[in-house]
Amino acid sequence: MDVLRPFPSFYFRVALEGAAEGPDGGFQDASGLDAVRETEVVAEGGENRFFHRLPGRVRHRNLALKRGLLPAASPLRQWCVKAIQSDLGNKVEPRGIDVSLLDPDGNPVATWSLRRAWPMRLQIGAFDAYLNAPAIETLEFAFAGIQRRDGSSQPVMLGFG
Repeated sequence: MDVLRPFPSFYFRVALEGAAEGPDGGFQDASGLDAVRETEVVAEGGENRFFHRLPGRVRHRNLALKRGLLPAASPLRQWCVKAIQSDLGNKVEPRGIDVSLLDPDGNPVATWSLRRAWPMRLQIGAFDAYLNAPAIETLEFAFAGIQRRDGSSQPVMLGFG
């Protein structure tokens, strides 16, 4: 009998739509792959025992990617710098971002595809002479919707937003 085991969270890759150099690598952390349906609380006149809780809009946290600061700019970082340093006279170009959880052979077991993502934050972590740790950069993205696919199959969660 096969025992189902969860895949480890440390083996993943990030790919930027339209990037010629393939997946953008070396990230130590990817967070914000979630969707939350807000609720609206409605009080009914004359009914004092409870409130009605109605479904509302879906909202997303921002995708945050963290990695050691690299000497060469990746396509993802170049896109971030261009968007953040823009004076808004130039259009901020939304793009798709895929975050894939990988099996031991490097094949995707699940992929989260972010629609119409755009860079909103580029942060370089604090420099500390007392720590023997790499400098960390954080890239943060807002996005319009998220869709999850298992392996190479069709979507299992329809896009929100």
